[in-house]
Amino acid sequence: MMSIGKVFIGTVFILLLAGCTQAITDSPKTLATLPDANTVGVVVSLPDTIRVATTGMTVFSNDLVFAEVPDWHLSDVAFNAANTALKSRYQVIRPKFNGLFVDYDTRLNLMTSSKTAVETELEKRIDKSTPVDLYVVLCLSNTAAPYTQRPNIMLDIGISHDRPPFSKTAPVFHTFAMLTIIDGRTFKTVARMPLRYSRKNDSADDLPVQSLPIDFPDNWAQLTPEQKQYAGTQISQLLTDAIGYSLRRLHVAP
Repeated sequence: MMSIGKVFIGTVFILLLAGCTQAITDSPKTLATLPDANTVGVVVSLPDTIRVATTGMTVFSNDLVFAEVPDWHLSDVAFNAANTALKSRYQVIRPKFNGLFVDYDTRLNLMTSSKTAVETELEKRIDKSTPVDLYVVLCLSNTAAPYTQRPNIMLDIGISHDRPPFSKTAPVFHTFAMLTIIDGRTFKTVARMPLRYSRKNDSADDLPVQSLPIDFPDNWAQLTPEQKQYAGTQISQLLTDAIGYSLRRLHVAP
């Protein structure tokens, strides 16, 4: 049985992130009221890979693998989560689009550019044969994750492990992505926020990060099939919870 001390150590990383990054992570950017809408197109642009990253005391301790996980069906997980959250209010469709895209804007670009990366990529790639009133877009983003001053870790969707030199911490899994609501007629952003979720009753914007067992391997090649399945189940559930919470937080979902 895991001791209380190990549980405590394994959660320190998450608590530090939650406390230290609150001031520098994006807050929801939304209008007081959304445009009138009956139909919503949910666009999920997520790869079939996750980041498995470790940062140690020296560069020789660092490791980064982009693990192929097509059997996790993360895009379907994300669409189903959005559909569940929205279907009581809107007619939800899943429009076709040409090729995956990411939100490559920096925070400076967002302040100085008249058109965002998500607006540009969506308008260029989406199949417009079925018009919708709103688009709900989920994709990886340069500005979705907190700034940790540590290389490789805590980016996108995946597993991260920060290895301090004289203690043992648990790896964590995370689902950092950007949720953008775009007007289907003008292709202008109505609202946006990085995925967040609440550990208790929608009462706080928590980072979408949870701890794995303290002895969970941080090297993808060392994971057993059962451990990979466990990681996939946990990441899928966190992604589902974060999408539902974030849509409610933006007042798009009831």
